[in-house]
Amino acid sequence: LIDGRKIEIYSDEAVYDNNTYNTKFFGNVTIIEDENKITSNNLDFFFDKNLVTIYDDVKYKGYNK
Repeated sequence: LIDGRKIEIYSDEAVYDNNTYNTKFFGNVTIIEDENKITSNNLDFFFDKNLVTIYDDVKYKGYNK
């Protein structure tokens, strides 16, 4: 991120577009940022739109437990 924080994304599979860098993650998706953790079945990362969409069985655990 611009402020130096890092986000880690893990999944069983991903499809990456070499032209736009857009990436679709699916299967046991885990997003970790500091003490925040989001799990889901799908995450779509649209670099060209500066947009992330997380969906299908989304669960959050973090500062606002």
